[in-house]
Order: sequence, then structure tokens, then C-alpha cells
Amino acid sequence: MDIPQYSTQPDADEIRRAIREHRLVEFYYLGELLTVEPYIHGMGRRYQAPVLLAWHPTNGWKEYSCMRIRRLQVQERRYTESQEDYDPQDPRMKKVDLAAKVIGRHASVAG
Repeated sequence: MDIPQYSTQPDADEIRRAIREHRLVEFYYLGELLTVEPYIHGMGRRYQAPVLLAWHPTNGWKEYSCMRIRRLQVQERRYTESQEDYDPQDPRMKKVDLAAKVIGRHASVAG
């Protein structure tokens, strides 16, 4: 994908690794420590900038601006089943850099 901003983001490679390996990530976002299931990294429609689309157990689906993610750490813990309403072609994304494969369900979509 030809979105050069990704290569300059310090956490982009770690975000991609977490998505590929279905690992939880922990990071600070606007001062709050969060642990989420990362699903899609790409260019969001809302921010017109790189975002991480992730599932948070309390907040549900949320777009996190990659520019505001701080101190990201990929966790050892994995999620073993995709959220039921996960769509690898989520309409909130303008361009998808990487989408998690659907796991633990019948579909098998790759990004």
C-alpha cells in the first residue's frame, strides 16, 4: 500500500505484528491506559489519518488515531475469536493497510 505516513510512525510495525498475531495491545490514549483487540490499521475516513480500529471490552469498536497512541506494547495474550460483528472491510476505513483474519468463526477473510 502506498501510504508513506505508516513508515514514519514508530508504532506501525508493532501494530501490524499485533494484528497479524491476534495479540492484545496496551497503550496510552489521551492520558488513559487501554488494552484492546487490534483489528485494522489503515487510513480512517473520520480522521483522514492513520488509525487503529480496535475492540475495547467497555467501549466496543473505536478508531484510535495513531498519532495519539503512546507507549504501545504488544501483549503476550491473544484473542482467539474475532468479535462477532468484525468486518475486515469496515466502512470507517478509507484505505486498509492490514486487517486481521477472521478467527474462531466460519469466514476466512484476510487483509
